[in-house]
Amino acid sequence: MTRVKRVGTTVAVIVVAVCGVAVGTPLGASGVSGPTSVGAKPRVPGAGHGVYLGAWVNPKGVSGTGGPASQELAQLRSFDAQAGREMAVLHVYSGWWVPAPTDALDEVSDSYGAIPLLDWGCDDQDKDVATGKDDKLIYAYAQALQRYAKPVFLRWFWEMNLTTSQHAACTNSPSDFTQAWQHIWKLFHGEVAYNGHTIDASNVAFVWCPSVSKSDYADYYPGNGYVDWIAVDGYSRAGQGRPTFPTLFASFYHWAQSEDPDAPIMIAETGSGADAPTDNDAGSIQAAYLSSIGAAVAPNGPMRAVQAVVYFDAVGKAGSWVLQPGPGLNAFKALGRQLTFGEPPPTGLTTSRPSYDR
Repeated sequence: MTRVKRVGTTVAVIVVAVCGVAVGTPLGASGVSGPTSVGAKPRVPGAGHGVYLGAWVNPKGVSGTGGPASQELAQLRSFDAQAGREMAVLHVYSGWWVPAPTDALDEVSDSYGAIPLLDWGCDDQDKDVATGKDDKLIYAYAQALQRYAKPVFLRWFWEMNLTTSQHAACTNSPSDFTQAWQHIWKLFHGEVAYNGHTIDASNVAFVWCPSVSKSDYADYYPGNGYVDWIAVDGYSRAGQGRPTFPTLFASFYHWAQSEDPDAPIMIAETGSGADAPTDNDAGSIQAAYLSSIGAAVAPNGPMRAVQAVVYFDAVGKAGSWVLQPGPGLNAFKALGRQLTFGEPPPTGLTTSRPSYDR
């Protein structure tokens, strides 16, 4: 099928190759009729008979003001050609205080035929979010996404377990985070009213995403009934001995499987490359890491419940993860060929998920 990062007012893009997905079909939770009624909630689609393979595409480090997502989208066609396939899910990053970037979402879905992965940054104390201080903002955001009316993944406050500027501005404790997450979810799904009005943004899928760098992620988990996809970020770094993909994510993977066996798992950011002064062969380093991904998420692999892998094709704070011409790009292209991109399951994009007592 043909298909056509950071907090603040800047909008950025991550791209994910996907097997034939109909953009008009709801992805998110529905069937929640009120604060005491939790029905069987449709699960966000997994990759069906394959794995979603993606990458944040900004190898040139482009920034500036050219309209929502324009800088990254400008590099997309070149990346498609190098990767040997078109991209089909695009990340759009948005700040907490700004309106939902529906123009960017429309560009992603209408111009590229893709499903947006909207990363919503945090910029207020979680305890204030949980007690309703920002309900007007949250309700307006949910209303805008409901009116958008097409599937959208929502990843709020990713890497909440790291000591970052975002963490310092928002989280005082894991309990504050989980209560804030649950409150946002309830506003999106009609379990909490704003000024007597409720909304059910059933096209929105909630993606929870800590960092694998700290092992306290379980403390920040808001509960199965409030999460559609379990995601995680992690990089194969020189200082860690350049772990393979399964070594890097094994502990998190097993925890996620035991926590909610029905939840699809997403590796939302990952990479390998030149993150040490002595790295002179980043392409070969990347090739080895990418090969370990393919082996791990294959149908008979040890991490076959992983439904999406997103490569960070950009320069990060710790070094460059940009796919290198030759071995790096060739390995990424081979990974795309190796993974099976079939049609969605016969039941379509959504499947039943269990009821949860919250």
